[in-house]
Amino acid sequence: DEATPLLCGLNGVVSQPKIVLQKILEWTSGQPFLTQKLCQLVVQIGSQTANGRIDLPQGTEGYWVEQLVHKQIIQHWESKDEPEHLRTIRDRLLFDQQKAARLLGLYQQVLQAEEQQVNSPVALNDSREQTELLLSGLVKRQDGYLKIKNPIYRCVFNQQWVVRQLDSLRPYSQIFNAWVLSGYEDESRLLRGQALKDAQSWAQGKSLSDLDYQFLVASQECERREVQIALEAARVQQVEARLAQQKKTALLQKYLLVVLGIGFLISTSLGIGNFIVYQECFRNQSELKILPPVEP
Repeated sequence: DEATPLLCGLNGVVSQPKIVLQKILEWTSGQPFLTQKLCQLVVQIGSQTANGRIDLPQGTEGYWVEQLVHKQIIQHWESKDEPEHLRTIRDRLLFDQQKAARLLGLYQQVLQAEEQQVNSPVALNDSREQTELLLSGLVKRQDGYLKIKNPIYRCVFNQQWVVRQLDSLRPYSQIFNAWVLSGYEDESRLLRGQALKDAQSWAQGKSLSDLDYQFLVASQECERREVQIALEAARVQQVEARLAQQKKTALLQKYLLVVLGIGFLISTSLGIGNFIVYQECFRNQSELKILPPVEP
């Protein structure tokens, strides 16, 4: 009903003006600036025709409006955004680098919930981030959830655009994206060592997306486990080295005992031998003493 006055400008310019206006509203969801801009574009195109009128075969109105939206608004939108509208939304999202990642992450959740239909819709909670995202005009409240305001915004600020902006903000974007593509399971894609310290330093004072925090926490936990495993391995290695040394010492002691035993046996044998010789000498000496004197 609020858009009905716009029909006055479309009458005589395009065939089936009511249907054309309806298709325009399907793209803009009634956003005033975009609705009026598309209506003005229709008028401009009509004025450039030979008879000043756009004759559309019945049933092609939706396709014609779709082509109009893509060619005149969505494709190369930054250069065609006059008067400025889409760039204002972009700047509102990216103006504060301390909060940009958080806003983009939140918007990405809304976008994924609508496009992929695999995540739960983002419920309203009146947080600061949700309020700022609503104030940007990009999303709206609907049935207790955040929804993208219209299909034009969804096409302009699509998943590829969000990923590019986040990549320009994150110093760890490449490895982060690989971790996301793995379903958040490939631990080889997590940060470690100095790279993790650098990322944590960069994140200080910033409002990041939930997925960023999940990535950093997972990296920290993975590094903690690996350090623990390394310490445990070092401890086991020390124990094994100590046991090996003990075995070596025990073997040396065994050899020493054998040597001492052999030495003792040799000493004992020598002692017994000496004792026997002494006894023999003593006996011979006694026999010499008891022999009768030799007569001259």
